[in-house]
Amino acid sequence: MTQVGPRVPAVEAQVGLFALGVRAESFAAGSPLRIESFTVREGSPFSPGRSRHSVELAFVGGEKETIDARDFTLKPFGGTFACDVRRGRQCAVFEGSALVAIKRLMTERNGITRLRIGRESVMVGATSAR
Repeated sequence: MTQVGPRVPAVEAQVGLFALGVRAESFAAGSPLRIESFTVREGSPFSPGRSRHSVELAFVGGEKETIDARDFTLKPFGGTFACDVRRGRQCAVFEGSALVAIKRLMTERNGITRLRIGRESVMVGATSAR
């Protein structure tokens, strides 16, 4: 095999992350986002399985985020509850009607609190759905 012309080294493509519609102050360290609405949805845009569920969070200020039920985490947070958002890069706290909505889906048995999301069950304080 003969080489024609100079050899060109492989170049890695640079990929940028573009967060359209996200205000810069919402990423401020130490200030969690506030969740004002929590909705369980049938189906998940992250999985082709129809039996899967997802949650939709609406933040104060109008931004929304959808999370697959299997990736959703819930933990106690200073008298309320919080979850990881933006792929684990930030924390968001439940308040008002969102807090009421998650409390309706919580059950406690043998000292373990779980949150039902469709067929999925999230252990409160754990990092993954079970």
